[in-house]
Amino acid sequence: MKRKDKPIYVKSIEIPNKEVRELNKILKRKTSHPDWKDGAVIQTFTVAFDQISNKKFEADIKVCNAPSPYVDPVLFEVIEGIGHEVYVGELTDSLLGEYHFNIDEGEFIVNVISKN
Repeated sequence: MKRKDKPIYVKSIEIPNKEVRELNKILKRKTSHPDWKDGAVIQTFTVAFDQISNKKFEADIKVCNAPSPYVDPVLFEVIEGIGHEVYVGELTDSLLGEYHFNIDEGEFIVNVISKN
């Protein structure tokens, strides 16, 4: 039996250069940022995907505070206005780039880029 390829859905998040520079300073820290508690979400960037197979999906790219601050990418299925985690990506220390989420409905890709 031949495997059917999954559809690919791509969205972008544009973040102003100044904000990217500020968040990168936080992500390069070797200690927690003193303005936030450990585990606090410093900034969240959200992108919504079009309705897919009668389902709604959103991805959050979150900058989080910790002894080594990190980026936490998460894909949610939105049911009745409430997001339910369906895929948690690998933590990283880099904000810009591609984030991939693979689930039964397809592969979801979020490109995070800087803008002037």
